[in-house]
Amino acid sequence: MPLLCPHHQTQLTKTSKVAQKNWNTFMFQGVEAYRHQHFPKAFQCFGAAREIADWLVEQENPLTASRCTAVDMWALAGHNLFATLCAMGAVEAAEKAVRSLHQKMLGLCLQQWRQRQVRVAALANLDVSLFSLASYLGQRGKVAKIHRLIAQTDRAAETSAKQLFH
Repeated sequence: MPLLCPHHQTQLTKTSKVAQKNWNTFMFQGVEAYRHQHFPKAFQCFGAAREIADWLVEQENPLTASRCTAVDMWALAGHNLFATLCAMGAVEAAEKAVRSLHQKMLGLCLQQWRQRQVRVAALANLDVSLFSLASYLGQRGKVAKIHRLIAQTDRAAETSAKQLFH
């Protein structure tokens, strides 16, 4: 569910530079809101930051001016969104967010038409998204799903690495 209306999406993503600046602003505001336990505001900020990062990932040149790639930005916003939903006690939404995060990284790794740097960045984020999802599933007593998840992730990482590095 998009948190930004089409008008604001257009305004916040006029250029990659504008999008990066807005991502930074939303992340800062989200962290501040989370620190003060204003979770609904943190949810809005991290969700908007993830939408902006999603736009950046889809650009022709998804590299950013900082050391952080657009994929890293998506992962950071996604992890913070997940943490916020957990803090809010929104169990189903939190699971959906962490699954979405992991599926995004898996998908980016395996999409051969993507630029190499996007796939490499996704591969670099894959272990953290796996750890987050597996930890969450374990905490929720869904241990049986963890083995399948690890096997799926391992296959995707190996396939992607072979394509990228051999």
